[in-house]
Amino acid sequence: MEGSIHGLAEYENFHYTFTFSTVLACLPSLYMPPTIAVMCKIVSTYWQSKTKPMDRHIFICILLNFVCSLSFFTFDYFRISLPSTGIFTSWCASIQPNHFFKLIFLFTFFFNYCILLLPFFLSLIRVVILLRPRDHSYICPKIMAVLLPLLFLIPFGCTAFMIPAVGYCRTMGHPLKFGAVYIYYAEGLEGWRNSYIHLVMSVVMCILTLSCTTVMICKLKETKTDNNMSHQTKKGSTRAEKSLTITIIASMIPFINNTVLTIIYLTLPDYVFYFIVVRPFGNDIETCMMPWILYLTHPMFKTFHRKNRVMLAILACCDSLCLINEFQSFLRMTLKLTESTLSKCFWANSSYVFIEPLEVYMIFALAVDRLIALNFVVLYRTVNRNKYLLILVTPGILIGFIFLVVSMIQLDDSDVDPCILPNSMPPNVSNIWNQYNLWGAVATLLVYIYTYMVVYCCTFKNKTEKNIVIQKAILNTVIVGAAVFSVSSVLSASLIAVTSNMKDPPLDPDTVSTYAVIPGLISYSCNFYVYYWRSTDYRNAFIKQLCCGKVLTTQDKVVSVMSVSNVSVSKRATLL
Repeated sequence: MEGSIHGLAEYENFHYTFTFSTVLACLPSLYMPPTIAVMCKIVSTYWQSKTKPMDRHIFICILLNFVCSLSFFTFDYFRISLPSTGIFTSWCASIQPNHFFKLIFLFTFFFNYCILLLPFFLSLIRVVILLRPRDHSYICPKIMAVLLPLLFLIPFGCTAFMIPAVGYCRTMGHPLKFGAVYIYYAEGLEGWRNSYIHLVMSVVMCILTLSCTTVMICKLKETKTDNNMSHQTKKGSTRAEKSLTITIIASMIPFINNTVLTIIYLTLPDYVFYFIVVRPFGNDIETCMMPWILYLTHPMFKTFHRKNRVMLAILACCDSLCLINEFQSFLRMTLKLTESTLSKCFWANSSYVFIEPLEVYMIFALAVDRLIALNFVVLYRTVNRNKYLLILVTPGILIGFIFLVVSMIQLDDSDVDPCILPNSMPPNVSNIWNQYNLWGAVATLLVYIYTYMVVYCCTFKNKTEKNIVIQKAILNTVIVGAAVFSVSSVLSASLIAVTSNMKDPPLDPDTVSTYAVIPGLISYSCNFYVYYWRSTDYRNAFIKQLCCGKVLTTQDKVVSVMSVSNVSVSKRATLL
């Protein structure tokens, strides 16, 4: 078995050390949980709709794409990403090649072939709907009756030669470190090779998908130039063409990714591991982009796309990731694994170094959003949502990357104990980070104080009474959350800043840094409770998700969450 580590003493005695491969294995935790949440939201919204917002055959293809993409991601993660960290290398070397490893490899490519087929199936259904708008409801079921069996028969046929094979752990070459392995197969049917089958499938399905997409785009362009069509229809065709273009770009990424990898593997095997490191992320792009494109462009999710809600969703993701990283620190403290070097501690907390400054900024951006909504009502309603969010959110992302990159440049092997977020950055960067948190919280409070004074102490001619009532209700809720965040963040940052700058502090600065996170945890966790307390909409949504559909009933008419439109407001309802 080529490259097998079975029975080799140097691999049996290998001890795991933190490397860049571990960072790459942890990166999917940043984007896969939000993507899975969007997938679940799409499915639940479709099933709860009284009138189905899209053709059911298209929805079935999309649903199957979700399932196959997640399945492929899971098996590929255990085939390449996780073994490449070296965590299981010693265990892998001590066991015999077996069918369990073979199944991981087999199912990885089984679902990979499904992913290659589904974009073509989806495009084919769309072409039928466009070309036969009157009788497609009769044609599509017949096509689906053929496509669904093929979805499983073709991948089975492409992977059946692996059934008698066994799987084993195989070494990975440069640029990966010693101890990095991945799962491969051996002793399959003679004359069959997975690389050739995969290359042919990638090329054929790419050509078929592009052909169907070209037909759709041409048909949509004809609709735009047809003078008999209404302006609304032409506008819808333009949006559909734009959505199709983005979707086809996303669907081409795994085709190109898989084809390039296979060609390099067959022709330049010495360079394959340079590409195999980033290959999973190419496939993850398609996995993530399909649900996000659908969520952001389809009319059935229009009510979820308000600027403020998107920002709250980003903030919620940041809060969740911060809590996950704090749980990681808690495990290290509990297991007494706090001693480390600066370099290893940084990589262990690298996602936290990026996410925490973004979380601080998003609270500030939310305050600025409320200020703009109150002082520039017409502009706030009419401005392009995507451009507005891009302008408001991008600085936070850049700040996170600056802390990440600057810390990376100044890394060394100095001892660190305990390995927590403040200590995972070089001392000068950690000091700037602390000042950023402190003054970020202060700036947030100042913006809210000014906004509060504008609403309650000033009168504007261009604002209706109903609009002011709605904005007051929104502001009251956001101020509660901002106050909790700011007080907890200010307290946490102040404790670290004071003890770090004192010559003879009464408490050890490292001890203070360790336990100062407790107020910070409040800021990461408070949003759920604040919105549950203050918002009828959110309260009902939370109860529906957590209590199996049991929703509190209310007789009051409530304002949509974060809405700034003119709607009736009940004096008794507690609103966002």
